[in-house]
Amino acid sequence: MYEVRKKAAELFENEANSIKEVMVKVGFNNRNIFIKHFKEVHKTLPSEYKRRSALKSF
Repeated sequence: MYEVRKKAAELFENEANSIKEVMVKVGFNNRNIFIKHFKEVHKTLPSEYKRRSALKSF
């Protein structure tokens, strides 16, 4: 499961994907469960992680 969440983070960092697109690409079909698992690893919500990743790319 950790690898799936790590892959989600990479998709946010390297591509302009929505949270829903990333969620589906890594095999989740429930947004709440995806958010819960993502937050366990990254200690932040996917939306915040995505926003921070976008700011780093500038």
